[in-house]
Amino acid sequence: MTKSNPSAKPTSKSSSKTASQKAISTKIPHKPSHNLLGLLTKPGTIDTFDSILDMLNASKYKTLLTADAPIYLQTQREFWKNCTLEKQGKVVIAIHSTL
Repeated sequence: MTKSNPSAKPTSKSSSKTASQKAISTKIPHKPSHNLLGLLTKPGTIDTFDSILDMLNASKYKTLLTADAPIYLQTQREFWKNCTLEKQGKVVIAIHSTL
């Protein structure tokens, strides 16, 4: 008589994934700390930056500042691989890169 193992997982053909299913479920890596949205709300207690926040909220660039667009590691690597620095003396004044 054989004993059954309660911790053993049953195997079935339906649980195995094909190569195309694995490729679809693979996520592109990104750094979550770099994917933060801009909050253009006034804190209420401090009014130092209210005029700047008003200008940004009325700006045509508001969507760019508040859009939830992930920044992927491969894109970052390509950006820094292709970039050139524009300097005045020893001070970097611009970074140019073509993706």
